[in-house]
Amino acid sequence: MNFIGWTYDIAREQSPGEDRLHDLVWRSSDAGYGAMGLYLEHRFAYPSVPWAAAPGCLTQKAVRRLGETGRQAGVRLIPFLNTLGHMEGFIRSEGGAWLAEGTREGVLQLCPSREDCVSFALNLVDDAMDAFGDEWVHLGGDEAYQLGECPRCAERAESIGKEGLYAEFFGRLCRHVIERGRRPCLWGDMLIRFPAAMEGIPRETVIFDWHYEGVSPVTAPMFRKRGFDVVSCPAIRSYDSGWCFLDETRRVIDAHAEEAGRSGAEGVCVCSWEFFGFSPFSSVLPVIMAAGRRISGGADWAAALEEEGGAAWARAAEALGSRIPGMSKFLAPGAMRSLRGRLALRSDPFGLWRDWRRVNTEEEPFEILDACEEALRDLEEESPLRFPLGFGWIAAWR
Repeated sequence: MNFIGWTYDIAREQSPGEDRLHDLVWRSSDAGYGAMGLYLEHRFAYPSVPWAAAPGCLTQKAVRRLGETGRQAGVRLIPFLNTLGHMEGFIRSEGGAWLAEGTREGVLQLCPSREDCVSFALNLVDDAMDAFGDEWVHLGGDEAYQLGECPRCAERAESIGKEGLYAEFFGRLCRHVIERGRRPCLWGDMLIRFPAAMEGIPRETVIFDWHYEGVSPVTAPMFRKRGFDVVSCPAIRSYDSGWCFLDETRRVIDAHAEEAGRSGAEGVCVCSWEFFGFSPFSSVLPVIMAAGRRISGGADWAAALEEEGGAAWARAAEALGSRIPGMSKFLAPGAMRSLRGRLALRSDPFGLWRDWRRVNTEEEPFEILDACEEALRDLEEESPLRFPLGFGWIAAWR
C-alpha cells in the first residue's frame, strides 16, 4: 500500500499538548503508520478567524514544529478540515451565526451560495496550507445534509440541483488547492449520494471512501473508474459504544484492508472519532496503534493489542470490547449511542433509565459483573480502562 494513516479527532473535547502530539507521531511510526491526520474543525487557530480560537487550540507554530518531527519519523501530517458540513464549532462561536445554511439543530452547515461564506472557507484552507506542509489537504465534504435549505440555495437548487451546489462549492475549493501546488481530498459519501457532482470535481482530488459498519465492493471501483485516487476508510468503533466494539473494529478494518488491495486503492486510513463520555482517548489509543501494526505488517490482532497496551490492558479490553457487549442487548452494538447521548451529551439520567426499561432484557447481570471484576483485578490503578469498566459494572445493575 502507498498510504497507511489514521485520524486523530481533536475537534471534540480534545486539547492535546504539543509534547503529546510529538509522542503520537513517533508512536505512529513505530506502529507502521506513514501518515497521521489531524481532524481540526474549529480547534485550530486560523489567523483569518481569530474569534473562533478557543483556549487550547492548535497553533500554526505548533503544527510547523510537529511537521518537522513528522519528517524525522517518516510520518506525514495531514490537515483534515471541514468547509461545508460539520461547521457547528464555527457557527456556534460568538460571531459565527452568519455562516449558517439553516437553523436546524445538530450538524450545522455553511451556506455554499453566498460569496462571503465561500471566501470564509477558502481562507480556512489557506490558513491550513500555510501551516501544514503535506501535499494533501483534506477539505471534508461529508454529511452536507442541509444542501438547499436556505432560500438562496433552494432557488439555485431548482436549476442545478443539490449536486450542482455541492460540485460548484467543492470544485472551486479543490481547484484553489491545486493552484497552490497541493492535492485536495474529500470524503466520498456525498459523491455517492450525488454521483453527478463528480463531474465538477478535479481528478487530482483524492476520495476518502468511508464505510464504518462494513465495506462496499462497489464504491472504490466506481471512484477509480471516474479517474480518482481512493483511500479506503474503516473506523475504530468507539464513537457509538460504551468504550469500543473490538469485534466490529477488527472485522471492518480487516475487510477494508483486503478491499483496498482488490480495488487498487492508494491505501487505508483508520478513522477515530468522539473521544468523550466513556471512551477517553488514552484508553482507545492502543487499539488505533494495533490497527497500524495489523495493516502494515499483518500482525495478529491479539499480539498487536498486547504489544500496544500491555497484557493486563489487552485482557481488560477483550472483556470490555468483546465479551461484555455480547452478554447484554443494552450494551451491544446499536444501543450505546443512546447511552452516550443521554449521559455525555444531554446529562439526562432519567431518560437513560427509560431507555434501559424499553430494552426490557432478562439477562443475568452477574455474568457481566464477573467479567468486569475479572478485568479490573489486574489493571493498574491509573489505567484509563477503569472508568468504562466501572460504568459497565454499574450498567449491569440497571
